[in-house]
Amino acid sequence: MADNEGRSGIGQAYHKRHGVWVDESIKVYVAGGSKTLIAFSSDVGIEPCAATLLDFIAASGYRIVACQVPIYSTVMGVATSIDIICTDVATSTEFYIFEVKSTAVVSKEAVERGDAAFEQLRGRLKSTTLRGMILSQYGASQVQAWTQMSIVKEITSMTPTGVSVLRVSPGIVREYPLNIYYKDRAEKLARAISIQTGQAKRNRKRARQADKALKLKKPKKV
Repeated sequence: MADNEGRSGIGQAYHKRHGVWVDESIKVYVAGGSKTLIAFSSDVGIEPCAATLLDFIAASGYRIVACQVPIYSTVMGVATSIDIICTDVATSTEFYIFEVKSTAVVSKEAVERGDAAFEQLRGRLKSTTLRGMILSQYGASQVQAWTQMSIVKEITSMTPTGVSVLRVSPGIVREYPLNIYYKDRAEKLARAISIQTGQAKRNRKRARQADKALKLKKPKKV
């Protein structure tokens, strides 16, 4: 969950620890509710980013049902995890995925610098599978979110109602919904990963074996 954009090594290490603290706070809340989180945080108080995130979720009409959910793609042969899965409070029929990037900065100037660095265009990739893609932390997070949605659809045959990247600092949440520009980039990345891991080859082999088995099961004409 840590947002390390534009930070030195020391700063990145601190914000990584901060991200872990936010993760743990949300886990405690999901497992036991507000009272358990308050008890868990009794020595230092509820982590400000975690409190801000929970307020945003509630104000948006959502309810967290799971966090840090591991998912595995048999298409790509890789695993990742989803930061937060929510449903709507009104009907409990909707399905939302949030990728969370948190930072401990509190001043208006620091938040604005972080936003600018997150969205800053740093050029375009020239010689990789994703050549032509805009280089930015925003672009990387979009590819990550599209890939997560693809894996969820692969596993569940369900399309999430919404998928967003949330950048959280104390008192502020910036939401970045999926950008269609990055959809085909994520699909290209998925194909490249499946080839790199050897999963594409294994999947083709399984498909041939299944097709062969199906042909053998067909009854012979008399």
